Amino acid sequence: MRPVPPDDRRQSADQLTRLADRLRTLPESRLTRSEDRLDGESLATTCHAFAQWCADMARPGLVVPRLSDLASGDQVLVLGRDLLARLPELSARDQVTAELRTRLAALRAVA
Repeated sequence: MRPVPPDDRRQSADQLTRLADRLRTLPESRLTRSEDRLDGESLATTCHAFAQWCADMARPGLVVPRLSDLASGDQVLVLGRDLLARLPELSARDQVTAELRTRLAALRAVA
């Protein structure tokens, strides 16, 4: 079992923090607005889907509650950090790490 390099996790953690900070500064109208580039979904809905994906990877069966749209940044950060903490234990950690990077990049592109 090959460990996840600490630098990779640190980089992903930094990206999560920057994304959460960005989301926290957005007005509710921006978080709730339907976006063509998100297939008609809102940024808050997309963030919730990301948080649920993180939970599915880190703690299968955990249902992430749909909180206020203004909590999107916090949910992304908490569930993303939880996934990063559990990465070393995952058998498919390389695939999950790659997917996490892809999903983070996609969210950062629209936030």
